[in-house]
Amino acid sequence: MGTNLGTKKITDSVIKSLKTTGKEKWIRIEEGLYIRIRNTGKKYFVSRYSFNNKNKKITLGEYPALKLAQARKMNLEIREKIANGIDPLEEKQQQKIKKEQEEKLAIEENLNKHKFEDVAYEWLEYKEQNIADVTYFKLLRRVENYLLPFLGNKFIEDITKKDVIETVKKFKNIRTQNNTKQTTKHYTYRVVFNTLKEILKYAVHFDYINKNVAELVDINKLVPTPEKQHYKAITDEKEFKELYRLIKEATFLNEYTRNALLFLAQTALRPGNIRNARWENLDLNAQILYFPAADMKMKRDFRLPLTKNLLDIIAKQEELTGKQTPYIFPSPVNSARKMSENTLNFALKRLGYDNHHSHGFRSSFSTICYEKQREHGFSDAVIEAQLAHIIGNKVVQAYMRSDFLEERRELLKWWYEFLEA
Repeated sequence: MGTNLGTKKITDSVIKSLKTTGKEKWIRIEEGLYIRIRNTGKKYFVSRYSFNNKNKKITLGEYPALKLAQARKMNLEIREKIANGIDPLEEKQQQKIKKEQEEKLAIEENLNKHKFEDVAYEWLEYKEQNIADVTYFKLLRRVENYLLPFLGNKFIEDITKKDVIETVKKFKNIRTQNNTKQTTKHYTYRVVFNTLKEILKYAVHFDYINKNVAELVDINKLVPTPEKQHYKAITDEKEFKELYRLIKEATFLNEYTRNALLFLAQTALRPGNIRNARWENLDLNAQILYFPAADMKMKRDFRLPLTKNLLDIIAKQEELTGKQTPYIFPSPVNSARKMSENTLNFALKRLGYDNHHSHGFRSSFSTICYEKQREHGFSDAVIEAQLAHIIGNKVVQAYMRSDFLEERRELLKWWYEFLEA
């Protein structure tokens, strides 16, 4: 079976020129190797041979995707296998069966595996129950911006130490919008790496994996150690009073923002607490603003004693908002939402203060209160309690039940008089 082109040398050009005659045609190229031309015009290289007195054939591939030189090499390999007592067709069928079995086994194994993306979102859901909203969204951004692009489609059971290292190295390819002097890229990379470690630790706890491979990675060898950064703060008494005066007189600022800055200066709360302050947690009878543990950095409930000046600011906010928003100090842009992280810092810059961060009011309060401790007479514990710091070691914490509420109320009265003097 097959047509011979005689003495004509078979080349790719010759094969390209071969036309169909409307019926299938086989043309012999060399021993065992044929070009098969279907009635559709498609051309295939086929190797024909005899094994154990049975005629067999193997389709090598379609022309021109498979070139003549490649087909000749494959045909030669087939002849060598026959010479060694191997049936090429049988071998091909066995390889196909083996591949199918391996693929089936892999599918069955993967049915019991867990995608990193799924475990990461499961971990986020678990964390959400015990953290503030702002913290949750920071974690969400870290996972979605830095981890899912590189590990999302991997099975968590298959992630290796090398995968972790390569992922950290790729962090530099991610463009971020919040790299400030307080949040450098290297700091971000370390934070994201710790997030990855937490996710893998969660996976170990729930028996998704046997070990946390991130624990084997020395982050210091991948990311330079960042220099410790402190929030900018004014600690000079006269300069701080001047800032306070400018805030009071800054009528060009949005009233929500100006009132929030005044409340921040008079209480030394964290800016995040000011932004999260809710009407539902205000007790005017007891003159207390309550902050649940989920909103606090130290994860402990906090009661802010309200003095007359603080109640006056809250009253102004009630008049401005009509309490039509959950937040006492809502966003100046959209009162249905909380104030953004940058609003207070931008307002300070508009006042001409690049050397004072909204978080810096706490340092100002702490420094001046300690310097004037003899004047106001309140203990270290009262000052630290107002800063919502944990006081003492674990033994002291176990026996200390007081949050010095009334002492702090008196301290805040003194602080307000000091600012206004």
